[in-house]
Amino acid sequence: MEISADARLGRGTVVSSFTKVKVAGMFRTGERVQVASNCFLEAGRGGIVLGDDVLVGPGTVLVTTNYRYDQLGVPFPQQGTVSRGIRVGDRSWIGANCVIIDGVTVGRDVIVSAGAVVTSNVPDGAIVQGNPAKVIFTRR
Repeated sequence: MEISADARLGRGTVVSSFTKVKVAGMFRTGERVQVASNCFLEAGRGGIVLGDDVLVGPGTVLVTTNYRYDQLGVPFPQQGTVSRGIRVGDRSWIGANCVIIDGVTVGRDVIVSAGAVVTSNVPDGAIVQGNPAKVIFTRR
């Protein structure tokens, strides 16, 4: 496990082996968060916030930095970066091998099915799957 000193982990949070948490901005977890093995969480300027009782499955990737791409003919690294952040609400479960991209908010009590690529916000209670992730059911 590799985790930056700037990360703030809530009481009872567990980050498993072979997971890397890279922090350039903010990384915060609530209480009792579980991050499984082989995950990569990159918290750029926008940061990552995981609420209480969040589960993150193995092999999941959360990345909060993207290259700008609005200048044709200019290499991406020379255009700078954008970082809006990722937020995951309380009691949500991110399945194995998921990708959540910058700027996404996952609501409370959400289930993200294994292998999903989450490119837009997910409402409270939703179950999403696919690439891009779509709501297939809403829990009440």
